[in-house]
Amino acid sequence: MHAVLRSLGLTVGLGLPLSACAGGPSPAPPSPAPAASPEAPVADPAPGGTVGGVPVPALLAAAAALPREGLLQLSFPEAGLVYRLDADGRYWTGPLAGPLQLEKPIVRGHPGVDRAPAAALDRLRAELLALPTLPIAPPSPPPAEGARPGGGREQHVPIVLGFFKDDVEQRVLVWADPRVPASFGPAAPLYVAFDEAALGGWMNE
Repeated sequence: MHAVLRSLGLTVGLGLPLSACAGGPSPAPPSPAPAASPEAPVADPAPGGTVGGVPVPALLAAAAALPREGLLQLSFPEAGLVYRLDADGRYWTGPLAGPLQLEKPIVRGHPGVDRAPAAALDRLRAELLALPTLPIAPPSPPPAEGARPGGGREQHVPIVLGFFKDDVEQRVLVWADPRVPASFGPAAPLYVAFDEAALGGWMNE
């Protein structure tokens, strides 16, 4: 999105530029995922479990820590990239180890803005509140049965969603294709809201 996620090397199609303005706050180095609060919309992972042969704790721990100002963050452990939208509408991209760079979001219906507008942020907050209970990680990667826009099969990659619930950072691992929102399963509405607030993948529709 923003065209093609060249940096992923997986042709998954986010394409967020990693150039331009630096100098903003960076996320802390990756740290082990904190325990979920009882009310958080996630379930306990299987200790020492693996997904697709990859240890779940390793994937979760590889995700960037979400700073308190963060609203929603997508970490790509295999590609070493992260995309974050803050509560004030600022949008950051960069390597998992940081530092992140401030970028202009590509917002549906709001070309050229420097920050995601209030309406887009309110929608994202509403989707976070409506997010159903999700496992911290699926028991296995779902089969890539869908088709990408423009042709080709889905290509699922591990993606860690980071957000706060009851002031506690939550991390949820999904296997999905960023070009196919439906591949995010129950988290699809949340991903679509994030995409339309910042990523620009909706331009591929």
